[in-house]
Amino acid sequence: MTGGDESTLDLLAYLARRLHGRPVFVLATWRTETSPVTAILNQMLNDAVRQGYGSHISLPALHSIQAFELIDRVAKNDPRLPQSFKNQLVEESDGLPFMLVEYLQAALEGEIPSQSGAENWPVPAGLKGLLQSRLALLSGSASQILQAAAVIGRTFDVDLLQSTSGRSEEEIILGIEELLERDLIREEFDLAALEAPVLRFNFKHEQVRALVLEEISLIRRRLLHRRTAEVLEEIQRLKSLPLQSGQIASHYQHAGSLDKAAYHYFKAGLEDRSIHANADALTHFETALALGYPQKSAVLVEIGDLYTLKGDYPQAIQQYESAAAFDEPGSLPGIEQKIGQVYLRRGQWELAACHFEAALFVLDALLTQGRKAFEARVRADLSLAFYHRGLTDQAASLADEALSLAKAGDDPLALAQTQNLLGILARSEQQYEQALGHLEQSLSY
Repeated sequence: MTGGDESTLDLLAYLARRLHGRPVFVLATWRTETSPVTAILNQMLNDAVRQGYGSHISLPALHSIQAFELIDRVAKNDPRLPQSFKNQLVEESDGLPFMLVEYLQAALEGEIPSQSGAENWPVPAGLKGLLQSRLALLSGSASQILQAAAVIGRTFDVDLLQSTSGRSEEEIILGIEELLERDLIREEFDLAALEAPVLRFNFKHEQVRALVLEEISLIRRRLLHRRTAEVLEEIQRLKSLPLQSGQIASHYQHAGSLDKAAYHYFKAGLEDRSIHANADALTHFETALALGYPQKSAVLVEIGDLYTLKGDYPQAIQQYESAAAFDEPGSLPGIEQKIGQVYLRRGQWELAACHFEAALFVLDALLTQGRKAFEARVRADLSLAFYHRGLTDQAASLADEALSLAKAGDDPLALAQTQNLLGILARSEQQYEQALGHLEQSLSY
């Protein structure tokens, strides 16, 4: 019986009065939240306890072992429900039996796919009805505040919620208190904050958030996403907070501002690369490209770099060649060098040398600043390719030229690379003391 079924409650109250003293067993479950419905239930329960024919039993959430036992009893080891589905279900449901059973039945009846991730599960019809009846009890302001919170995400704080919703501080506090009382959200402290613990709130169940999002009109949802993105963007600008660009980009995308979303997805990819989160970086760069980021060559080069790190050299070369096709000013020499370096990794020395020579051929596309250092690195790469081909004289000549350019350009990376190369060449000629000197010089930069 759901808390919103008042006609059923009236019938139960009538039966309790008329059948007093008879062996009547009535099981009712409800949450400890304030409403006219729960007031009736509490009165019935208190009367029953006082007159000796009722008792109050608290039913806490199931522990994970109990939850898995309930799943096994309901599903009876059905092969359509893999263990991964059960694990996700226990985690998402927080041990609530009703939610467990509803999702199990929905999966068994084909209403939801048992193979998809928990974040993709639609809310089953039975659970949706219950949640809708609980949401219907909210006041108008609390309902709008809950909508803003759902757009922000699973976790939110007061300041962001106020800016997104457009409500006053007093309205936000009253709304949060109502949502806490309805057991829709919960408090938590962010102990990882740099200064003091920050009070945040989150939805107790993702299903509630999903249902709230589903019922927001598209035009209002876009408005709330845009507000959220703008506030997060301003916070990032003022506080120089890293690793928020992905969140900002997602909100702009849902707001329909695709140009801003593309910019922030590219920025998020750079942030991810800085912490070696390469899989996330690849996703963000590809999304930026799909949304029309204007500097396509720069995005494709970043994607090529990530494929190079993954060891997927054919994909890396394909991305670099696509970047070269856009022929953006100043980009071609660097792209040719990167393609040559991939061929070096693959041991295709002649192809590598061809691309290094192509990079040197288009050097005029580079600005004067940094040109000598870049040329030094390319000549060092070309020298290494010649060395592997057995062309030691040409390799040594290129290495000397690279060292002179590196010194003129005063670039530590170029100096380290050329000294390392000279060490390799000296060792190949069995000039071990000279080789050691060059390698030690390389480490000093």
